[in-house]
Amino acid sequence: MADLTAFPIIATERLWLREIVDDDAPAIFAIQGNPQVMRWFGSDPLVDQTAALMLIRSFAGWRELMNPGTRWGLELKTREGLIGSAGLFSWNRQWRKCTVG
Repeated sequence: MADLTAFPIIATERLWLREIVDDDAPAIFAIQGNPQVMRWFGSDPLVDQTAALMLIRSFAGWRELMNPGTRWGLELKTREGLIGSAGLFSWNRQWRKCTVG
């Protein structure tokens, strides 16, 4: 029987979509601390790696919400390290809807 508590890892031809973990804080800060990258994201850039670590931990907490969500780290299969992220938010199982971004 499948472990339904395990984080869902998704593979595409070029990418791994995997859980974002504490060790990813430098990469998350490099991405979400960059004002140019965050210009159209809808939130202010992160100020330091501690803020990145707190953000990573909040991603994990989304799975515990009443209308859960999750965020995958995007990693190329050809090299280690995050290149971005994608998320599933406000999952309403009853209405079979969510937001992806």
